[in-house]
Amino acid sequence: MPKAKNKTKKVRNTKEKTLIGFDNIPKTMKTIWANDQFGKRKVIDIEKYLIRSHIDNKGLATDYKNDKERFKFASSEYRRRLLLQLKLSSSSRKLFQRKTKKLRKK
Repeated sequence: MPKAKNKTKKVRNTKEKTLIGFDNIPKTMKTIWANDQFGKRKVIDIEKYLIRSHIDNKGLATDYKNDKERFKFASSEYRRRLLLQLKLSSSSRKLFQRKTKKLRKK
């Protein structure tokens, strides 16, 4: 009968994982621009990137209700997207006006 081999226990990586490109972005109020192969682009930090991806996946701004700064950014992102949609599509503009107009007194 063969002997059982002792297996070594694998050590897990305990380092905090960061997405590539987000590791050295300073938190400032100033807009940071970077050059890449397509030209200049605006650089955002990881927190804002994650909020944008959350909104892309049908997340709500009210998910960040407890954190004022995150909620403010998420709601401004929704406003930005709504204005862009209304600017580009006349049918969306008509629908928005119909849904948001005040009830008239008769």
